[in-house]
Amino acid sequence: MRLAALSLLTLALALLALPALPVWAQSQEPEGPFLLEVHDPTNSHFARESQGKDWPRFVREALASKGASMQSVPGEVTSLEEAQAFAGKAGARFFLYSSCGILIEGLKACDSHIKFCPHRCEARVVETVTKAQLSQARVTGEKGGTDAVLQLKKQLASLLLPLDGPLQQIAAEKAARVASEKAAIALKAAEKAARAAAEKAQRELENVQREQLAAEAARKAAGKVAGEKLTKAQEEKAAREEAQRRAEEGKMAAAAQRAAAAAQRTAAAAQALEDQNRLAAEKAAQKLVEEKKRRIAADRSASSRQIFFAPGQRLAILDFENDLTGGARSQVNNVALTEAVRGAVGRAGLGLNVLAADSAFDILRANEKKVLECSADCEASLGRILGVEYVVSGRLARAAQKFKLSMLLYRSQDGALLSDATGTSDDLSGIGRQTSKLTIELLSVFPPLK
Repeated sequence: MRLAALSLLTLALALLALPALPVWAQSQEPEGPFLLEVHDPTNSHFARESQGKDWPRFVREALASKGASMQSVPGEVTSLEEAQAFAGKAGARFFLYSSCGILIEGLKACDSHIKFCPHRCEARVVETVTKAQLSQARVTGEKGGTDAVLQLKKQLASLLLPLDGPLQQIAAEKAARVASEKAAIALKAAEKAARAAAEKAQRELENVQREQLAAEAARKAAGKVAGEKLTKAQEEKAAREEAQRRAEEGKMAAAAQRAAAAAQRTAAAAQALEDQNRLAAEKAAQKLVEEKKRRIAADRSASSRQIFFAPGQRLAILDFENDLTGGARSQVNNVALTEAVRGAVGRAGLGLNVLAADSAFDILRANEKKVLECSADCEASLGRILGVEYVVSGRLARAAQKFKLSMLLYRSQDGALLSDATGTSDDLSGIGRQTSKLTIELLSVFPPLK
């Protein structure tokens, strides 16, 4: 009914952070993005090869088309909760979590051709801080792990669609920032050119003045030598030379004025460009503030969504699967565990009609052929066979040194996964004590990650 051997591969993805954050930002975001890759704990070679090589490449190519990239970060992650913890420590705004494994119910049909056993892959895009699930994809590959990953690739575009808005905002802010930096550089260059032109004009004017003083000194010296008696021709020559010097001085002063005016125009143009880019940056920042408010409002709306069950609707609790081994497996009363969940649903006060275990067994036995044909989305198929609106499935397994109980709520009509709840404990008795709490959590849509 559910995956009996699930190979885990975690991909954690963070968006490129803005170097200059607007006023609403509370912390500096990383330059990311990053990717967390985990070795397959079930040692399924084909799942590891297809998800460890093909799937990251597909994601990397899809992100490149959106102007983003990702960085590989090694690590061991075996659950969605651990992936969220890794993303939080790295400061990632978003992460992509995926898993893939062999369908246990298909092993007998595969026999020695285990390479072609049916595999199931799942992927979720989650916002790290709010823990909101933005999108989810779940596929089954009938011809092995590579086929499952190829099926998941077909869902990649819609899976990454919620990231388009944040990526566009980051690109707009980056463009505004680059334009502002260019304008600042141009302004500095213009100011430097204006100062250089003014200094050059001042030096040329000083040279002219020095030449005038030297000529005046020479004229006085010549007058003293000649006893200050000049002929009319000499006086005319001196007047012409004086006029020529004054004309040269006027040309130099005019050139200096033109150079200074050109430098001022260049500085004014650079200032205007900087003002224009600053306005563009302010508009981009305001747009980001508005988008942040819109996203926060959307997150609050999503977190408040609940499933309002109609009194009289029917719900079936499928027998929980026991993945424990050795003595721990024999200590679990699987029937008692499933019945405890049935009782908790009845005590929730939602007015649901819970299908009795005997009735469910009789209906499934009468439809044995349909049950055996069930493969992908088997929970929803069993729900339709049982004639109920909702189906709950569960799995008891060991995660690291703890016992772990996972429960899922499906809608039979379309197979939609509405909610999940997970509890862990150091001993099996602790799992039993959490049954009622997990059941209540399961009956709320979109619970936060633990």
